[in-house]
Amino acid sequence: MLWLAAPALALLLAGLFTPRAWWRRPTLANLALLGGLSLLIAGLWTAWPRAPAARPAPALAAAATAPAATPPARLRALRVERALNLRAAPQVEAVRLAVLPPGSEVRLSGARQGDWRELEAEVDGQTLRGWSSSLWLRRAEELAR
Repeated sequence: MLWLAAPALALLLAGLFTPRAWWRRPTLANLALLGGLSLLIAGLWTAWPRAPAARPAPALAAAATAPAATPPARLRALRVERALNLRAAPQVEAVRLAVLPPGSEVRLSGARQGDWRELEAEVDGQTLRGWSSSLWLRRAEELAR
C-alpha cells in the first residue's frame, strides 16, 4: 500500500512546489524527481519510529515466557534421523555442544521456540541438554519403516 501511496504523494508535492510550465511535457528530469521523491517518502515512512507495542499483563507475560507444557510420554522419546547438531541456544549461530549420530535417542524437555526443541541426549556416557531443529527428529516407529 505504501509503495502505491508514495508516488501519488510525490506527484502531489512536486506539482505544488515546481513551476507549472515544468510539467507541460514529460522529461527525464521529471521522472527522476518523482522517482527520487517517492523513494524518499517511502524510506521516511518505513524509518519513522512507531509507538511501542502495549505490554502484556504480568500474568500473561509469565505464561508467554514459560516453557511449553510437557509433551505426552509417547512423544517424549525420539530418534535422530540424520546427524544432528545439539546447540547451546535455539539458533544456527549458537555454539555446537555435540553432533548426535543417526539413530540416537533423545528426550524432549518440552521447551520450544519455532522449529527448535530443547532436548537431552546421551553423548559418550554424559547427558547433554541443548537445542536442535525438530525437522530431523522422528518417532522410533517412523525410522523402522
